[in-house]
Amino acid sequence: MESFGRVVVVSLAALAVVLICSKNIVAAEDPEFGVIRDLCERTTNQDFCFSMLSSDKRSRGMNFGELIRLSIVVSNEKGKEGKNHILELQKQTTDPLLKKILDHCSGQYDIGVLDDTQDALNEYNQGDYRLAAISVGSCVNGIETCEDAFRSPPYPTNILRETNEYVKKHCFVSVQLVDSISKSTN
Repeated sequence: MESFGRVVVVSLAALAVVLICSKNIVAAEDPEFGVIRDLCERTTNQDFCFSMLSSDKRSRGMNFGELIRLSIVVSNEKGKEGKNHILELQKQTTDPLLKKILDHCSGQYDIGVLDDTQDALNEYNQGDYRLAAISVGSCVNGIETCEDAFRSPPYPTNILRETNEYVKKHCFVSVQLVDSISKSTN
């Protein structure tokens, strides 16, 4: 009976994978997502870019410029989620070294992620794409500075690794998209 249960669980898991993949294939072939697919070809992580933009309901019917702006907005939103995660961890920890590292990372998220993505959004809205690319690129630098805090002094476990990578992926896609429009307008 136990093996029957395993077969059912494995079968349900396989079915879930097939349904998720088929949903993504249908979305990728949908003409509404053609603009997103074309735009994401400008990035080194096209699948993540496509997922990032096509999963956001606000992207429906947007043109290239609006989608690039949305990528900055989404990066800022993911930065806020990362900052909230840090705040939760700060409340839970009693380790003074970890608290010091989290305080540092909290500051980096304020200055190097949230402020810079907001600056990038303002600059993008004003048509200063070159400066917007620089600002959103600073988001990646802020996260890397947070990562560095776990290395010196060495802390046994970087509890923010997944959060930082997730936010950094969003920011990196935004950098590439803004940079692509910056280069095309020069």
